Amino acid sequence: MSTMVSNNNRNAPKDQIRWGNTERGSSMVWYLLIVVVILAGTAYWEYTDVMLLFNRHDGVDTVMEVVARQDKYYEANQKYATTLEELGYTTVHDFSIASPRGHYRILLADADGASYSLSAEPQGAQVEDARCAPLTYTSKGRAKSSKGSSASACW
Repeated sequence: MSTMVSNNNRNAPKDQIRWGNTERGSSMVWYLLIVVVILAGTAYWEYTDVMLLFNRHDGVDTVMEVVARQDKYYEANQKYATTLEELGYTTVHDFSIASPRGHYRILLADADGASYSLSAEPQGAQVEDARCAPLTYTSKGRAKSSKGSSASACW
């Protein structure tokens, strides 16, 4: 008998025809499945990192908006505002405001008219951004992360 498909398979239903060693084919399916799982896992972690970075811009943009308002206030009054209300914010809760998309709370701290400090505290899922939380900015123009990450990595 040869290794080709036998004659008695010719009239058999398709699901009963054996084509050589099925072990070799099934192991290939397992290898492909493993590759797909690895790629999917990698894509998931990359996606979450990208989303943290994207959401970080919500905090950075809001801090820079407060900085612009502080500069405008200083120009008009020769001193920095000591409260967020003085800068025109009406939705102040616990001495802080929420960023537009809600990923950060912005707090004006150490404001004495001569200087100030802003802190952007992550909220919700953004707390997973441990590398760059919280974001801080001072009236001297220093932007940093309290976790020690460089300003360029977080800002």
